[in-house]
Formats: sequence, C-alpha cells, structure tokens
Amino acid sequence: GKSVVPGATIAYSVLVDNVGTASGKATVTDPLPGNVTLSSTPACATVASGDTCSVKVTGTTLVIKVTLARGDSAKATFDAVVKPTDTTTVVNTATITTGPCTSPHCSSTVTNPVVVLSVVKSSTPAPGSTVPRGTRVTYTLTLTDSGTAATTPITLTDKVPVGTTYVSGSATCGSAPTCNATEKTGTVTWAPIIVQPGAASSLSVSFQAVVGATDTTGEVITNVAVFTNDGTPSCTSSTCTTNKVTLKVTAPSSAATHSPPPTSPTLPPPAPPIPAATTPHTGEPWAGSRWLELMVLVAGLGLLASGETLRRRRRAKTAGQ
Repeated sequence: GKSVVPGATIAYSVLVDNVGTASGKATVTDPLPGNVTLSSTPACATVASGDTCSVKVTGTTLVIKVTLARGDSAKATFDAVVKPTDTTTVVNTATITTGPCTSPHCSSTVTNPVVVLSVVKSSTPAPGSTVPRGTRVTYTLTLTDSGTAATTPITLTDKVPVGTTYVSGSATCGSAPTCNATEKTGTVTWAPIIVQPGAASSLSVSFQAVVGATDTTGEVITNVAVFTNDGTPSCTSSTCTTNKVTLKVTAPSSAATHSPPPTSPTLPPPAPPIPAATTPHTGEPWAGSRWLELMVLVAGLGLLASGETLRRRRRAKTAGQ
C-alpha cells in the first residue's frame, strides 16, 4: 500500500509456510508486473536442516520451489525497479501452483500506487512575448500528479526574475488547501503542497512582477522555478527545475526622432511698389495745370464769340445790298 515513484526500487520477499501436519513440497510462481524490471538476482534465505529452497527466473516469472518439514518456512527475495515511464499502480502477486494449500492462503498480493509529479511554468503575457517597461507579468506554476497516489508534501520556490520587481502580496496558492505562500528577499515559496492524483486534481500557484523602468530594449527576462522531486520523470536529484520562461523587453527611444521641415523654394524678391500718381491725367501734354486749362477755355470762348460777330456782320452787309 505504500506509494512509490518511477525509478524507485521495490524490495520483494516471498515467504512460504508449511502449516500442515506433515512435510511437503510446493512450487510458487511470481510473474513480474509489466511496469517493473528485475534488478537483482533472486535468492533463498537459509532454511532449516532437511528443508530446501531454490529460485530461478523463467522469462519474467520467478519460480520458487521448496521442501519443508511441518511448521517450517522458506523465504525468497528479489528487487524490482519501477519503470521511469510508469504512471500505474504496481501490483505483484505470488501464487502456489503445485502442492496442497488452503484458500485464501494460496496467493499473496502486494500493491504499490505510483506518484508522478510534474510542474509546468507559464506566464501572462505568454512566454516569448515582447513586453514594454512597466508591464505587470503573472507567473503561474501548474502542478499535476499523473500517477495513482497523492504526492508527499512538497515545497516549490521561484526567484523573482532579474529586471522585474515583485508585486507585494501577489503570491497565491490557488486551490491548494494546505499551502502557504510567502515572499522573502526576492524568492517566493509555496509549502507544503499536496497534489492528488489525476489531471482533474491539478493545482496552480502564481505571483506577479513588474518589468523594470530601466530595462533596455532586447533585454531578456528569464524565470525558472524549483520543486521537490516526487516521481518527476527525467529528474534524478532531490529537487527538480521547471521549464524556462523568457520575455523580451522593449523600451521607448531616448529622444524622439523628427524629420526636418521641408526647405521652402527660393522666391524672387518682391517688385517695388508702383508710386501713385500725384496729378490727374487727361491724356493731353499739358494736363495737370488747372490755370492753363482755364486760359485755353477762355481763349476758346473768345474765338467763338469773334466768329459769331463776323457772321452777323456778313449777314447784315448782304441784307443791305
């Protein structure tokens, strides 16, 4: 009933007792489960004088043969390793196949559920995004146990990434009932966390950080978390690391770039103003002198009067003739 993790070694022992009233012989077979591999040479422990015990492996099945006096017993032992890819419970059954036995003592079964923990890191904005200064980033860690037994209490830590500032009070345990989230000197810790088996029992914890105001364009913000190994595939140490999440910073230009105004075309200098006429123009050469015009007018009138007088004299002379 004790849980195991992929890669763990299970030490098995098969004990055969003669509970009858006379000596006798028996054969016990023990086919190995498909999710383990034999990792040691099976052996029989020392038996009493006159008794015998032998064990051999046929394929993936152990065959144990014993001869026991009344009340005597024999024990065979062997080790098996849980396969690294296993996610199912390890069930091992040994059965008396020859020799008298009394049910329910003709077979014995050992069951070991498996814990397979994985922790996946993500972010909002999404990993690989380009983020401006001042962006608030949410980092999320999703814990899943794809095995058949709950995890042991684990601890999860995550350093606030360089180039960001932790948002005070943002660390949360999500739906983890036994978890406590804290932040100290730039490291966020969630503990203890117990994850129940099955995808439906996945848990998520998170925290927030703000991209720094002095970050430079192209600067990469990297974040990786660390957690207690509890059957995590491909992890052989006591703690494991999550996948890496990166974001790229973009910053505004230090000085706005403006195009110079277009050059105005060169225009000729304006023409000088035309002076206004100071005397009225009548079209005559002497125009512009009022006295001269008046004298001409009087002279004209005088000529008309002289002409009229001459006409009258001529008429009178003609009339007298």
